[in-house]
Amino acid sequence: YSILFLLSALATFLINLCNFFAIFSPASGFAIGKECVKYIRKGENGICVLAGDISPIDVITHLPILCEENDVPYCYVPSKAELGAAAMTKRPTSCVLVKSTPGVK
Repeated sequence: YSILFLLSALATFLINLCNFFAIFSPASGFAIGKECVKYIRKGENGICVLAGDISPIDVITHLPILCEENDVPYCYVPSKAELGAAAMTKRPTSCVLVKSTPGVK
């Protein structure tokens, strides 16, 4: 498999994961955009999904460092439009924090 195919498969998986958490566990839900930074600084558990096609890139360059400092796993998906659709918004989104349910690590 090519790297592009694997990245596309990972992006599809993460988008489906965002949809799963949004539909089946609305109490835990997810945070979009600026709320991601707020929840990560507060110590929320989850996974941070970042869009790879953000311009200018300086908008999200602090997020991977913040995630590593707070032990929050993060990954990139290729498209901000797909990430926004997965988060059930009409607008493209730069980052989504899929929060985990209490008691689950």
